[in-house]
Amino acid sequence: MPGGKGNIKPSDGKQFSKDYQPKEKWTKKRAMALGEELIAWLKETDEDGEDKGNIRPSDGKQFSKDYQPKEKWTKKRAMALGEELIAWLKETDEDGEDKGNMFFEEFLVIEKDLYLEVISYLCKKFTSFSKLIEKAKKIQELKLVKYGVGDRLNATMTKFVLMNCHGFSDKTSQEVSGKDGEPIDVNSIRVEIIDKREQVRKEEE
Repeated sequence: MPGGKGNIKPSDGKQFSKDYQPKEKWTKKRAMALGEELIAWLKETDEDGEDKGNIRPSDGKQFSKDYQPKEKWTKKRAMALGEELIAWLKETDEDGEDKGNMFFEEFLVIEKDLYLEVISYLCKKFTSFSKLIEKAKKIQELKLVKYGVGDRLNATMTKFVLMNCHGFSDKTSQEVSGKDGEPIDVNSIRVEIIDKREQVRKEEE
């Protein structure tokens, strides 16, 4: 019956049970034969031994030495993205006050929906874009310091971000060394005890 629910009546055929299981349609042998046929088709050559290039027309234009698809991320497009990022970080409101756009990755990941891998790729490919990212990081750092000192941000979180993302440290360390910066030879250290009791007695008299 058209549109039926697919309910099988006992009269429709043999029922599934622990004693009866239909044969598996896709056996390992059949699956392997299909895979090998696919590989053979991809490797097909013409009468001259040239690759047939078995790609369906619907799959798009074929790669060749004469045809290479255009690079999605050109230098011009990457630079436009970088400059838009810097402008976003510097945005002000109607009164000329900073809008608070601080974290550059917020713009790239949330606003532009880009993966960090894409940003890393563009930094490696275009030095000029990499410099804009460095500038964005510096703007972020300066804003954190400025608003952190001005008590406009959570002090604990500001300190956390500066230490983990911008190399800040709240520790000071001192290094003691020997002559000309050489390590101290502990074997050459002498302890001299000076007995000044006689001098003290004379001064008391």
